Amino acid sequence: MAARDFTKQTGIQRDSAREFIGTIDGKQPRGILTTTLNETPDVKELKRPPIKAVPLKTREETDTIINNLEDSTETLVHKIAKLKGIKKNPFLAYKKQPAENEIIERIAGFDTQGNCATLAHTYIANKAGFNVSDFRGGVSREVFSDRDNIVSLSAKKGIKAHQIKTNNPVQAYRELIKFIQPGKEYELSVGGHTAIVRLNKVEYEYLELQSYENRGWYKLDEKEAKRRFSLDPVDSAENNIIIELDGLIKRRKFIELMYYINTTRG
Repeated sequence: MAARDFTKQTGIQRDSAREFIGTIDGKQPRGILTTTLNETPDVKELKRPPIKAVPLKTREETDTIINNLEDSTETLVHKIAKLKGIKKNPFLAYKKQPAENEIIERIAGFDTQGNCATLAHTYIANKAGFNVSDFRGGVSREVFSDRDNIVSLSAKKGIKAHQIKTNNPVQAYRELIKFIQPGKEYELSVGGHTAIVRLNKVEYEYLELQSYENRGWYKLDEKEAKRRFSLDPVDSAENNIIIELDGLIKRRKFIELMYYINTTRG
């Protein structure tokens, strides 16, 4: 199915204000506003139906699956999550892997309290076969949305990633999308936003997870990137990164991070 054009699909012109990224100390970075697409008054959100119950594996079966994943050392974000005292919520593996559209329906929405980065992480965990949801917000959202913490996820052997530090997000976007290969998915953190992206035949696409009504894949060109990723110049250089999902899905330490994101709601 071809990706949709967001403006044509919704009739909404996106606000170009930056997505809230968050920092370790919980303070808002200079020049970044809390306004997002979903806070725009013109956006009418559908009420989310209850998340459907699905067959899940036992605790013992889930622990065995996680322990059999490729091991890796703790990253910066592991240490910060522990330091901040974020509560760990367990999750279980699916007995049968849901289809991609089912995963998106389960995790997307403005009501989740997650932000772009935590919802992208949640999507990856679900693609790996685990029933993870993000309705937490608060300190968890702040820690996992910090750009340095996102970059730290890639600092392990076997994870393919490309990083650019610049005060010109448009330049970073142009360089990073060159690394996208057909048939693979990536987590792209550039400018003021993080999203799952892919190359579908001849066009780039990004996954909208912060709106239940408008969830799904949309065409990603530079014009849309400037809107959705808020590619406005910044005063000082910032990290921008693209990470291939395949490496994260196989890493035990990444999956274990989901204990700090998962929420017992649904």
